[in-house]
Amino acid sequence: MVERPGGPAGGPKLTRRRALAAGATGGAGLWALGTGTAHAEAAAQTTFDDTGMQVVTGATVQAALEATDARLEGTLGGPGVINVGDYGALGDGVTNDMPAVIDAVIAEKSSPNPLEWLPRFDPAVGGVLYFPPGRYLLHGLLTVWYPGLHLVGAGMGVTTLVFHQAGYSGDPDLAPKLWFTDPRFDRRIHDVGLHDLTVTTDVELGPETPREIGDTVLKCFQVDRLQISGVEVHDSPSFGLSIWDCTDVTVDRCYVHDTHIDGIHLASVRRGVVSGCRIDHTGDDGIAVSGGSAPGAEQILGRQVVVSSNVVTRSGSRGIAVFGADGVVVQGNSVSGTHQAGIGVNLDALPWECRNVVIVANHLDGIGLYGEDGDTLWGAGIPYAVGVGTDHGGEAITVENVLVEGNVVGETRNGYLRVEQAQDVTVASNRFHGPVTTEQPAPGSIQQQGSLGQGVMFPPAPPYSGGATPVFPGLRVRRSPRVRLDANTLRPAAGERAVLVEGHTAAEVTWSRVSGNTIDRGAAPPLGTGGADEIAAEPTGVVVHQTGNDVNGLALAPVTTPA
Repeated sequence: MVERPGGPAGGPKLTRRRALAAGATGGAGLWALGTGTAHAEAAAQTTFDDTGMQVVTGATVQAALEATDARLEGTLGGPGVINVGDYGALGDGVTNDMPAVIDAVIAEKSSPNPLEWLPRFDPAVGGVLYFPPGRYLLHGLLTVWYPGLHLVGAGMGVTTLVFHQAGYSGDPDLAPKLWFTDPRFDRRIHDVGLHDLTVTTDVELGPETPREIGDTVLKCFQVDRLQISGVEVHDSPSFGLSIWDCTDVTVDRCYVHDTHIDGIHLASVRRGVVSGCRIDHTGDDGIAVSGGSAPGAEQILGRQVVVSSNVVTRSGSRGIAVFGADGVVVQGNSVSGTHQAGIGVNLDALPWECRNVVIVANHLDGIGLYGEDGDTLWGAGIPYAVGVGTDHGGEAITVENVLVEGNVVGETRNGYLRVEQAQDVTVASNRFHGPVTTEQPAPGSIQQQGSLGQGVMFPPAPPYSGGATPVFPGLRVRRSPRVRLDANTLRPAAGERAVLVEGHTAAEVTWSRVSGNTIDRGAAPPLGTGGADEIAAEPTGVVVHQTGNDVNGLALAPVTTPA
């Protein structure tokens, strides 16, 4: 999930100032690094979409422009619409259209300093830069820093921006990409957006290529009031969409797939929503909400972020990851086919602070079971459907106040839920119906060792201090005070406990309660006489209050352990 030392989870490497100092040819609204001259002829009357099958006529281009203009006129207070085709952009997939795009935005190059050039729209009102149907090849770094500017296409796959990263070997921060930010280090931009188009590169990705062979193709840094809607992002050598140190962010109806690392990553975002998106085939997390530059820094925690109604499939690490955040709601998502946890809270090697997280009404299936030859797998850890707290060791408790409620979990590896080194966690009214797969991947397989020997899938830890073999209880609590497991329905793996609460000493796990849970063994008998071994605490001294639970309809006697 860390883009690189100095990426979204590690801070910028003064990239905006360096981009400015690198010497650019561009305008005050868009900054382009690279070479190439766009043809001056009018835009072609016939183009093709990404599949090479659909013919788009000149009449369709005009209709799309009119529809876009009408749709955005009211929402942006009457912006002017600038058609890049009117300034020589061909969208033929061969010509470098970057100079034409710059010409479309810049009205007057009134100074040697591009930051003082005048745009063709009034930033106080807003503007729309419209890309008609076509495939626009763009050489260089395209930075949007004018406030009020929205880039709009005619639809996913109909309008495609292709950034030429193939063969690029320079500074990754200067790799061709679309970047919403102000190159001046002390400035923020506001009220910008991207709508109804595809953003991609010409790089071929695979599990045998390095973790980052280029850079994130779509970045947003220090933006206030950001909208990204109806956008497809694919074949990005790093993140698909990286949003860092932004406020009031909306990402909706997007399709992000075939990315080498995370699909959508919100780092140090305040007030953000990711909703109604589809994320598929990512090398690392499908969706991640994190802090900014360093663990433990309150000022860079992600805050008030909602991740809802998304479909996440085939992720090379977690489906949805939360770390370094305060106040996150993960609701109504469908997650299937992950290499690591389905939903993870602070499953990270670094001691990120993480608190006030709600995980509610999600559906998870095929968790920890994804990954074959040909898949890119970068995330390391221990798969569980839901994981709360670190799975990389350490001593400090940095996760608190987590609610896991009303979720439905199908097939998963190792167990349904693990809480480790977290406090004040409630797990209530979930349906854990399984099955639970306890088999571990073959040593040396790509599923076990990940891509290029990174992204290792670790087996569960021994049951407690002094234990010798892994165990696979349905619900597992380790070294975590004040955990409640209430009113859940679960089917444990054959011969494995339903619940295990454990710690190194009694002081490490206190006030845990297991109540009102229904344990379904099907045709198998309860574990232990009368189900006495279904709920256990280890080692001697760990306190668990157990009441109102049943196995196969047989009530378990109320117990406080130790007696």
